[in-house]
Amino acid sequence: LAATPPAARRMIDAARGGARIVGIGSGVARRRNLGEASSGCAAAPPPGGLAEAAEEASSLDFEQFAALLMRGENRAACPRLIGEEHDPHRPFSHYWIAASHNSYITGHQLTSVADAGMYSRLLLCGCRSLEVDIVDGMDGPVVTHHYTLVTTVPLKKVLQRIAEAAFATSDLPVHLSLDVRASPKQQARAAELIVEVLGSALVLPEERLADG
Repeated sequence: LAATPPAARRMIDAARGGARIVGIGSGVARRRNLGEASSGCAAAPPPGGLAEAAEEASSLDFEQFAALLMRGENRAACPRLIGEEHDPHRPFSHYWIAASHNSYITGHQLTSVADAGMYSRLLLCGCRSLEVDIVDGMDGPVVTHHYTLVTTVPLKKVLQRIAEAAFATSDLPVHLSLDVRASPKQQARAAELIVEVLGSALVLPEERLADG
């Protein structure tokens, strides 16, 4: 935390120590007013219990603070614009895209479990950009956080979950970020699996499309 601003560092230290975080109630009010003034988008009230806690004690404990961060009023997209029709033909850089990092991990980034089901969950929640870290496995390519204690999951199972849920809640494109650390032999196998499982849902280079 050497480069963390002092005020933010105090909040982080307070959360780590189980102490109460002071001043969140007024911060919520300022955040809500700022959103209304700058974008014309009315923010939702704080979740049940948080407003009362802020008013009574001018503070939130760590669990309440985490819940507040995950609330809809903190989303990047303006609620008023969600659901409107937008031009889908612009470059990727013109859009705000809900993305996921280390998409397969269920908990701690260094020691937890890799689960193909996380891809289904993220897609059903509206995520449209997923990360797939591919490394060598005993019986073919697997997905894991390389050089950590995170468990592995077969690449084929990950691809199957993606294929099942990719367009269940949205017809917008799904972007797969492939971090490939596998050997050339298993890279070739990974490419075969991607084509085999995702099939016609893939957007292929023009020369591949021309070849049928």
